[in-house]
Amino acid sequence: MGNGSYFDDFVMKADEQVTRIWEAVKYREKNFDEEWMIVVTTDHGRAENGYGHGGQSLRERTTWISTNVPTNVYFKKGDPAIIDVTPSICRFMRFEVPRNILWEQDGMPFIGNVDIYDLQTQPYDNFVYLTWGSYSNNTPVTIYASPTNNFKNGGEDNWIKLATVKAGSKGYKVDLKDLPSSNFYKFVVEAPNNHLTRWIQR
Repeated sequence: MGNGSYFDDFVMKADEQVTRIWEAVKYREKNFDEEWMIVVTTDHGRAENGYGHGGQSLRERTTWISTNVPTNVYFKKGDPAIIDVTPSICRFMRFEVPRNILWEQDGMPFIGNVDIYDLQTQPYDNFVYLTWGSYSNNTPVTIYASPTNNFKNGGEDNWIKLATVKAGSKGYKVDLKDLPSSNFYKFVVEAPNNHLTRWIQR
């Protein structure tokens, strides 16, 4: 489609459709005692010329999120992404997601309370350094690791509790000698109000 008036026309048409949905939601909430969460987002942008995607430009990699529900500090000051939509909807709906499924989710809620964000992994020799950001420094967080990915085939992973530390420590050094030997590891840092996940391939 490319950049230009043709593209702009379809943006306006999409906006009109979203407006119709929003008006219907407000009607439902007013007349049927319902509470709705609306999330509008996009999967990716286009290249500079308005065609294609898959590159690393800011326009291609940046997505936006709009919602009618009050958002948290992560949404306002962090880098929320499309992977955060599902955890946010689950929280809004008060779904009790089983742990084995919850720990497969990459995102974190952008509504409600959260304690930690932006988990990173840095393998070095026989160690893996975990780092994260903290919104609640005195909150305890528990670190788990799994040397398996059995969930991929419908099985159960072997989660091992490594330690409990303060969120404000913002990091933990994992000694892989303390875990079963593997070329693949999953890590979870669990706080009272949210969790973070990362995988590494050695």
